[in-house]
Amino acid sequence: MRARADFLSAPCPNCGANVLTQQTSCPACGAPLYSENLSPEAKQEAMRELVETSNERLVSSGTSAAESAFGIGCSLGGMASLLLLLIVFAFGWRDWTLLAIVALVAILTATGFSAWLANRAKSATIRTTYDREVGPQIERYARENRLTGLEFSALADQIIAEDAPLRSYLTFPSEEEQGQTPPEE
Repeated sequence: MRARADFLSAPCPNCGANVLTQQTSCPACGAPLYSENLSPEAKQEAMRELVETSNERLVSSGTSAAESAFGIGCSLGGMASLLLLLIVFAFGWRDWTLLAIVALVAILTATGFSAWLANRAKSATIRTTYDREVGPQIERYARENRLTGLEFSALADQIIAEDAPLRSYLTFPSEEEQGQTPPEE
């Protein structure tokens, strides 16, 4: 029995796994697959899938790092707060109002430190994930589809939300590069 032509398999250019020719992404590694034979709708869907999965990867890695860092910061801050309270109590300041104020300030400081630490961890992890995983995948996709960074960014701009982490790594053309000149004053 012969296989139908639309169900032929080919190796993924990223990982080498066999994929069906009509698929737009590799089921093994998630890399986008592009073929000159794809319809414009399939090409647009492959681009959308790449941009959305890349952004989701950045969001999930950043969120995971932020949660871990916040937990570590709270643990360290809690221990430092407890140590501070013990020191205050050991020096004979047994005024409960003073202890409550010191505890409140220590807890607020620890929470602020934890939030700062979580933000730093999120930013660093997103940057690292982009540099190691997402960026090379986008570059490979753009190269395979003969897109410049500006062309890819312009297409991605239509897909992703304004607050998407991927947006900060895209290169957007200036008004002059888009063929528009700024209004004269």
